[in-house]
Amino acid sequence: MKKIFLSFADNKQSSVFIGIKEFPSEQVILLTLEQNRLKSEKIKQDLERFKIPTELKTINLKTIWRDLLEIISKLRKDDIIINTSTDEDPRIESILTSLAYLNGKKAYTMFDEKIQLLPILKYSYYDLLNNKKMEILKILFSEKDGCKSLETLSKKTKMSLPLISYHINGTKTSAGLKELSLIESIEKRGKIEIKITKIGELLIEGYQG
Repeated sequence: MKKIFLSFADNKQSSVFIGIKEFPSEQVILLTLEQNRLKSEKIKQDLERFKIPTELKTINLKTIWRDLLEIISKLRKDDIIINTSTDEDPRIESILTSLAYLNGKKAYTMFDEKIQLLPILKYSYYDLLNNKKMEILKILFSEKDGCKSLETLSKKTKMSLPLISYHINGTKTSAGLKELSLIESIEKRGKIEIKITKIGELLIEGYQG
């Protein structure tokens, strides 16, 4: 398992160097917005002087969810530490935190030049899902309207209604898709229909990527 440090280079340089000192890594992946690439190249060069293999990736703010999801999903099997702090768009920190949570990766932010580790799932969402739950999510993801009745899901998955209900609602000892915030239920014409959430969509996109 490779140790990788991932951070935006466009934040205070100190948070990058403090993080690398605290979490020694075999590789550094620096992220940057296009308008900050020149400044980020300088940070990359500084890191390379310390003989740390460093890769610089440009992120498009308009597609930041997809860009970051693709990068982090490809590193699911590696030991990643994510620096979520940034002086850029405030949404970036929350997106990085969400993706770290989704993939069960360690993450930290900075307070007064000190590292503050964030509470992250011990296991990624992918580890919590069996094949049946994943199949349900894939069906909901593939539909244009994103909604399906329990009966329709039962037919498409060839699972019984009680089994569909089990995977959706879970039990006291096993979390269902609803508890994991991957689906939500909607009442339509007196019937309950199921819709995949944004987190569920991101999870499936990361899985397929």
